[in-house]
Amino acid sequence: MRPLSQRIVDRLIAWHVPLLIVGIVAVAVALVPAGGLQFDRSIENMFAPDDPLLGPYARLKRAFGGNEIVLAVYVDEELLHPDGRGIERLAKVSQRLDSVPGVRDVVSLDQPLGPLVVDDQSRLARPVRKLFEGYTHSADGKIASVVFLAGCNMRCPYCHACHLVMGQPALERSN
Repeated sequence: MRPLSQRIVDRLIAWHVPLLIVGIVAVAVALVPAGGLQFDRSIENMFAPDDPLLGPYARLKRAFGGNEIVLAVYVDEELLHPDGRGIERLAKVSQRLDSVPGVRDVVSLDQPLGPLVVDDQSRLARPVRKLFEGYTHSADGKIASVVFLAGCNMRCPYCHACHLVMGQPALERSN
């Protein structure tokens, strides 16, 4: 008697054409409902419905508006280097993120002191670093983060303030 694995292989080979047809039919049937799938990119839907962090996030959003708060985090072994090279890199990352359409505001360790934030001769440097520790950088100074708000671009069909902010009429609403 042949082993079970050999018998399975023999059957798969013998039935390869009918199995191929079944596979093609299954894909064709699945294409219809798959066309209706939508990807929801909202932060709220990244939380489980019973996640304890969802409540505080909802309160934050109500208090500060409907903007999405996003963190860009990266490792920089020289973030707090005394010559300011890490802070200069951080400032460039912040500027690049700030120039992205839809980004409303950017906060990082390089603000407001710039390179002085690593100058221990400055009496503000240490208190500022300590104040933002855990938000804009790690305690060891090797991880940097840039916090940014993805704001409204005033282009959705529900906008009531477009003409005030941009000097243009609101977009036509689709029914």
